[in-house]
Amino acid sequence: MWITKYEPKTLDEMILEPKVRSVLSKSLKEFPNMMIVGKPGLGKSTFKNVFKRETDSVALEINCSAETGVDEVRDKIKRCAESAGFTGKIKVIVLEECDYMSKNAQAALRSLMDKVIDITRFMFLCNDDKKMMEPIKSRCQIVNINKPPKKDIGNFLYKILKTEKIKIEDEKDIVKLVNETYPDIRKSIVLLQQRVEGNKLPHSVFVE
Repeated sequence: MWITKYEPKTLDEMILEPKVRSVLSKSLKEFPNMMIVGKPGLGKSTFKNVFKRETDSVALEINCSAETGVDEVRDKIKRCAESAGFTGKIKVIVLEECDYMSKNAQAALRSLMDKVIDITRFMFLCNDDKKMMEPIKSRCQIVNINKPPKKDIGNFLYKILKTEKIKIEDEKDIVKLVNETYPDIRKSIVLLQQRVEGNKLPHSVFVE
């Protein structure tokens, strides 16, 4: 699958607004509590993987759409957050789909964040930050990933086709595909692969 094969491995490879790239770059060095907000397909999980690769600091990952209750916070997260690391490095706990967390779980997490600030940071990834309590948000640097440059997406798709040695019948079709799927980068890559026939991207698949 191209979506896996061409996943960015570094921050420089990610498609981001310059301002967002600058903030995320600093986080690789400063380790703040972070809340990364954006629609699906814009790079939240990709950045998490980049962060893991470049900092070697992620100690625990939880998908909150599967583990939503207060018990997970009190047990699994609390145990990890309060334990001292062997190297003395800051630990990072990643909570994906955190907008699925219950209010009770968020309330339990709020006090835990203050208690472990010297040894543990939290990275929240969510689609809708309106579902997160203000006391949680106020303890985080909030980064909105919402406007990836269309030109950069198009260039990335074009690069994939060139690497795969796919003939493009009409290069304007790349622009059409980006407009059709924007801002979802993941969807654009998936749809591009679906529309390739053999070793070419036929113009006919874009003509109504």
